[in-house]
Amino acid sequence: MNWTVSYRLRRETPATPAELDALARHSRAIHSSLHDYDLVIAVEAVDDDVIAHGQLERYYDPDDNDVRLLLDALTQLRSVVPDGRVEVHDDYDLIGWNGTSARFDLMGHCDVPRFDLPSPSGSRRKVSDLPDDHEFSPPDWTARPVAVAPVARDDGADVALHLPEAPVFRARSEGYWRQLSVQTWVHNPHGVLARLQRLRVVLRDAEGRALDVLDEGLHQLVAEVQFLSTRCAVSPGSLREAREAELWLEYDYEVRQPLARLSTAPLQPRLDETYRLAASVTAEDIETGPLALDVTARVFHGHHHDGFLQVLLELTPRFSAGGLSGQVRVLAKDETGMALGADEVSVAFPTDGSAPVVALSIDLPRTRIDQVRHLEIDLEASRDLLVHLGRFALGLPAT
Repeated sequence: MNWTVSYRLRRETPATPAELDALARHSRAIHSSLHDYDLVIAVEAVDDDVIAHGQLERYYDPDDNDVRLLLDALTQLRSVVPDGRVEVHDDYDLIGWNGTSARFDLMGHCDVPRFDLPSPSGSRRKVSDLPDDHEFSPPDWTARPVAVAPVARDDGADVALHLPEAPVFRARSEGYWRQLSVQTWVHNPHGVLARLQRLRVVLRDAEGRALDVLDEGLHQLVAEVQFLSTRCAVSPGSLREAREAELWLEYDYEVRQPLARLSTAPLQPRLDETYRLAASVTAEDIETGPLALDVTARVFHGHHHDGFLQVLLELTPRFSAGGLSGQVRVLAKDETGMALGADEVSVAFPTDGSAPVVALSIDLPRTRIDQVRHLEIDLEASRDLLVHLGRFALGLPAT
């Protein structure tokens, strides 16, 4: 016989983040041995007093061990949330509360009449649909920035990922080992998606000496503001002595932005030994991209066996451009916007901030050089960065 058991946890006040964590841990623990047991919890405000609910359908056999597991789970559910009321109803009116043994049991009657469970909504989530390391709780141990003397440097207009507020650190047990959970908001000022690669956590003792280094791969895209949560394995000894955590983040991003839009007067190369002549160009206004660059462009034209157009670019970064490299492209167009030719060249920015100079050359028949009216110059680059996110005092307890 098919047997359906419905259960719900009710309370007038919503569950706190810590209580949601407790409900999720309870559901996962039972789900590992009783796979049909999967709580649906109200993770946001709802219009009723049901904090969590669930339903289990199976063939009824009073001697089945799963029945005992279910009764144990429902009994445990009563103690997960203070002041919560657990209500249970089944098809055959069997499950009720046994006041003598203080547990749910097959009493031959239900304590409540049949009830309807809440309809699915975005405010309620199955625990099995949440990541295993999902956490609702506010910080058990908070962190605050540590005053550290800054390294003297001049980044100009450089920008990098940073933390708008101090991260939250938690210690979690996993057998002999522990996990240090790091949760924080990350602000990405680059104007493009950044790819997080690796988080490095340097633990320091009470005297500020390096104690341990924890590396954790991330592989996550970050928009303008995004929540980051990760866990690093750490030994109990390191965690016991840790009093500060220093965060470093390795990431990269790609960007494509215009460097210059140039208009030219008609070009007429001379057919003599002076085959390379400077061209008069006018720079058009363009929207600046996420990379702060000063661009100096010179254009030459002439002939050498055939016609050519050459563009010399000097790119002066107004930031520390180490780790930046890419491709510079130039496209020549006529008055109607039709492409006449193109070229691209690699560019790498020196780590000392010097301005790289690149030369792009487009071969054109001499009869077509005078048709060039517009030059579009763009940069497509990628940048690898390792940034210091800060040093924070830990409030972790001895473990």
